Amino acid sequence: MKKLYSYSESGRGWTIEGMFVSTDENNKRLFGKDLYYGEVCGKHSELSLRFSEDDLKVVTEDQDFIEKFEQLIGYTGYNPFDYIEPQWVVKYDFGNVDGVEYFDDEDEAHERYEELSEDAEDHPEASVEIYQEEY
Repeated sequence: MKKLYSYSESGRGWTIEGMFVSTDENNKRLFGKDLYYGEVCGKHSELSLRFSEDDLKVVTEDQDFIEKFEQLIGYTGYNPFDYIEPQWVVKYDFGNVDGVEYFDDEDEAHERYEELSEDAEDHPEASVEIYQEEY
C-alpha cells in the first residue's frame, strides 16, 4: 500500500527535507544505503549520509490524497531514492554454495567476479554474474 512519507536530515547549519510517495517494501531498499547529495549546502559542503528507518515519517495513508499528490506534485524537496549511491552486485551459484556480495567500488567488484569466474570453470553447473544495482 502506498503511503506519503516525510524525510528529514539535519546537521550543523543544514537541513535536507522532502515528501514522497512509496511503499514499506520499496523503502527497505533505502535502509543502510549511502545517499550522496553532492554540494547541496554550498561550495565545499559535500554531503553523504547513511539512510536509516528513523529518517522516515508517515504523513498519511489516505489513498485518494496520495493519488492526487502524485498526479499534481509527485514529490517535494529531496527524494532519497534520487540520491542512492549505486552498488555493484556479484551473484554466484555453485550448486551447494551460493551468495550475493555488494561492492561500492567497481574495481573490487570486478576483481571478485573474476575470482569467482575462474572457480566456476571447474563446475559446469556454476553461474556467476555482475551488475550495477538500479533504483
